[in-house]
Amino acid sequence: MKMHQLSIVVVCAGALCGAAFAQESQASSPRISGTQPFHATFSATTVNKDDFGFSTTPLFNGTSGAIRASVTITGDSTHGRYSGQALFEAIYTSPFTSCTQPGGGSGIQSVYKGFVVVMTFHATQDQLFLALSSGTDCFNPSVGISTGQATFQVIGGTGRFEGATGTFTNPYKGIGLAASALGPNGFFNAVAGTFDGSITLK
Repeated sequence: MKMHQLSIVVVCAGALCGAAFAQESQASSPRISGTQPFHATFSATTVNKDDFGFSTTPLFNGTSGAIRASVTITGDSTHGRYSGQALFEAIYTSPFTSCTQPGGGSGIQSVYKGFVVVMTFHATQDQLFLALSSGTDCFNPSVGISTGQATFQVIGGTGRFEGATGTFTNPYKGIGLAASALGPNGFFNAVAGTFDGSITLK
């Protein structure tokens, strides 16, 4: 996380009708209950969002403070293709806490204060909700690379995910693409990673 400077004419012939029918059948099929593994890959972009906070911590000023961001997500999973939105807040303290990235790079650590995720599955439009349990980020300001991991609790959803529970881990890598000239807390990043764990459906 780089914080310091980061018409339509539809022709319904054989194959198309078959695909539409298959998708409708999948969407209306009964959900499978019980505990099952969950795996998802994702690509995302993050941009600072300073008007929403999980705490009243002042914004990052170059030495300490909060980084707040909105995340736009797309990916594949054991439950199908999905897109998503998320909001998070991470806190830097002074003096900085040092950390080591996978592969040996060094950085400065922030601790996630809040993080919520909504996954929307394309085939069914069902949504899955995640909320932060814990997590940290390690940012290397010399190269604009961040790595980290968050742990999420499944807190329900809609459709087949209503009442769902579970735990996911979320390792990721972020690449800083742009930093705001207006302050050290403005950034735009690309991020990729996974969600792995188990989910229990009613």
